[in-house]
Amino acid sequence: MVDSPLCPIDVDVYKRLLLDIAQQRSVERILSLIVERLAEQPETALARIWLAQPGDICADCRMRDVCPDQSLCLHLVASAGRSRDSTVQWSRLDGEFRRFPLGVRKVGQIASTAAPIEVPDIDKEPHWMARPDWARREGIRAFGGQPLVYQSEVLGVLAVFTRACLGEDNLTWLRMIADPLAVA
Repeated sequence: MVDSPLCPIDVDVYKRLLLDIAQQRSVERILSLIVERLAEQPETALARIWLAQPGDICADCRMRDVCPDQSLCLHLVASAGRSRDSTVQWSRLDGEFRRFPLGVRKVGQIASTAAPIEVPDIDKEPHWMARPDWARREGIRAFGGQPLVYQSEVLGVLAVFTRACLGEDNLTWLRMIADPLAVA
């Protein structure tokens, strides 16, 4: 384990995850494996993956009013985490943020710009949170999101919400996970 006083990171967890990704035989299993392993990290509250796919629930989407193009959006395809409320299930794929229009909010912005976003202290940048009350209740301190890019095309977004800081080493490891995921 590499440990800085501000941002602990267990490098072995990331190394094992990368090795295990190579052993999977289906994209669905890779998606699940990644969010499950990231969510096992003590500092991770929620890990999610959205993939760019044709719009499908536009008529009922809560973000329809801000959607610039209903032909393509981000679909939540994998989710894992640990809520402080034991009755809340974060592996569901049909919740409030199951779709993001490209360019909308932080997840949509990652997809539209192909650039990662780190929010190291959510309290200092509350405009990034769609539900600041949820973040306070869950003790969320930081957010990190990486685009899933293959041959210059953004295929989706890998994101984590953490209860501890999310330092540069963590973001580097997320990038190292996002790249083989995009290839898969």
